[in-house]
Amino acid sequence: MLDTDNNRTGTGAAEADQPAKDRGPLWYEPGPDQLIGPGHRVGDLLEAPNWRAIQQDKDYLLVEAPMPEHVLNPRGHLFGGFTPIYCDFMAIFVARQTERDVDVHRWAGWMATRDMRIEYLRPVINSPLRIEGRALHRGRKNHLVEVRFLGDSNELLVLSHVKMVEVPGPPPTDPAWEQMGRG
Repeated sequence: MLDTDNNRTGTGAAEADQPAKDRGPLWYEPGPDQLIGPGHRVGDLLEAPNWRAIQQDKDYLLVEAPMPEHVLNPRGHLFGGFTPIYCDFMAIFVARQTERDVDVHRWAGWMATRDMRIEYLRPVINSPLRIEGRALHRGRKNHLVEVRFLGDSNELLVLSHVKMVEVPGPPPTDPAWEQMGRG
């Protein structure tokens, strides 16, 4: 639980004894119905803590995601430059799921985008967005994920293929986390 200053409140005794910087950034600790917790700069921009998983298994994830006003173009459509960010987040969530562990909250390493292709087929105007991700290939370190944006009638709006690579170890340090005592 967070107060308005991004400080922890209501933590258990064992967690309170552990230094905050050893627990990782706040977004590593999503709530039970979240894919990512608050505090991730890009995730907060897309309101990712408010994404809702509709369907999920080891190779598939369907979410409803808000489309905040600041990601819209003057016509009220999703601005094309934000599309890759949504695709990247979905690919990370799907790539982290495994046959044994559907929990997208696990962080065994860091994911990096190796390549991304996007086909813009129709304007994205529906909110919330319905985005599905499917693992097409899982290697030891490399993953290929297909991401689709779906319209109200399940019509295909955007099609993307994202290659992700697992990078072992903790994420790079972030000065903002260090300022919060979390880095």
